[in-house]
Amino acid sequence: MEQTRVRKRLMRDLTIDLALSEGQVRRWYLPGWTPDRVRELLLEMSASGEIVFRSVWVTKTARERTVGQICIVHTPQLLATPEGLRHACGVAEVRRILGIPQGMWKAIAPQAVGDTGEPDAVFRRGHTLVAVEYDAGSYSREQVLRKARAFVQRYDRQVWGAPTRQRVAWIRSLVPDAEVVCAPWS
Repeated sequence: MEQTRVRKRLMRDLTIDLALSEGQVRRWYLPGWTPDRVRELLLEMSASGEIVFRSVWVTKTARERTVGQICIVHTPQLLATPEGLRHACGVAEVRRILGIPQGMWKAIAPQAVGDTGEPDAVFRRGHTLVAVEYDAGSYSREQVLRKARAFVQRYDRQVWGAPTRQRVAWIRSLVPDAEVVCAPWS
């Protein structure tokens, strides 16, 4: 019974969050489960075609030099590079940190974002429309400033996420009016 409930919640959340790391699944849905038990459930869901459970080689942040193998789950419809999946996991972590319910959050597929001036996600809190951007550590100073300026034109607020405290401090120094959260996703 618990497994059925977890599967439904995970599938519902993946339609919003797009991708989650195996660590996120363990923390958010299956606390107390062993890593082997979590992996067994994800492999079962993958075999049934509900999700894609794959291992990708990617750094935890864009600035790291060490590439590691991370297991990520996503819906079969999502087509993204390992870096795009990392980015989607980071955006999902921001949603969790902010406590934004599903119905108020719209994530934009990683392959559709890039350096377009579009945020990674948007949500509405009352009459306030908020842009959400996740920087895995690859944005230049100019990119951050360009995105922040674009968001100010179209959104009431902006929230940025980053995987490390150092990156959070750097973004805060560039976009002092934004809320910036530390959102390690792995």
